[in-house]
Amino acid sequence: MAKTKTPKVIYTQPNTPIKCGGAPQKMLHLSADYLRKEGLSADYQFVTSKNKLFSLPAIDKALHNVQDTYDTITNKFQHHLQSIDVAAKKATFIHAYDLEEVDEDFGTKEIVSKSNTVVMDYDFIHIVPPMSPVDALMNSSLVGKSGWLDVDKYTLQHKEYKNIFGIGDVCGIPMGKTGGSARHHGPVITQNIIDFMSEKKLSSSFDGYTVCPIKTQYGKIIMAEFNYKGPASTMPLAFEKPRWFWWAFDLYMLKPMYQHLMLTGRF
Repeated sequence: MAKTKTPKVIYTQPNTPIKCGGAPQKMLHLSADYLRKEGLSADYQFVTSKNKLFSLPAIDKALHNVQDTYDTITNKFQHHLQSIDVAAKKATFIHAYDLEEVDEDFGTKEIVSKSNTVVMDYDFIHIVPPMSPVDALMNSSLVGKSGWLDVDKYTLQHKEYKNIFGIGDVCGIPMGKTGGSARHHGPVITQNIIDFMSEKKLSSSFDGYTVCPIKTQYGKIIMAEFNYKGPASTMPLAFEKPRWFWWAFDLYMLKPMYQHLMLTGRF
């Protein structure tokens, strides 16, 4: 098919927090890089419920620059996948957006939420599904309005049930659905559980650290490390630049780190 026409390819990102927020873009970049090396091309559509590629301006700009190195990549922001017709190869999205409307009679402005349905044809589609905690938690009184474990974003202590603490991607906090975050959660809740059991004031605080290793091509990664305050690079390097060093780290070091350090509680 690629030799007779340019295939239409869609990559989606849902309207919920996901485990590893950069995963949809990783697939987009690696697919585009693979096809390019094989002398093939595609009409890529990155369809996301977000209003930008990344929350940090420097990373957002860098990802736009990465897209410019590939065949045509069209971003469709604030689009959420509603349904898919596999037989007809059509995907239906809800485009939700805010529009400023002006009342000419009174001279006032108002932000109005609007939405419309968008149907897109495709030859291949990569879908990242909406995500949530496990049913046992969802059906309990432990979740908050966000739909996740209702813990304080600093102490990781439950806001209502004080003898409960959260760790990992189940936590309903602004950041933290990564293994890197869970590694930082561990020491915080260890100390705070000890403090709680000793009837002391909780003394440890999570700074929001998370890390998103975004593969921009085979052999290079942008290692986006940040916390509640902004960029939080481990290495004294420009964190928005794709580097082979981070690819090697991801390929050769992360697995033994998980197996021998993180899962054993040593790191």
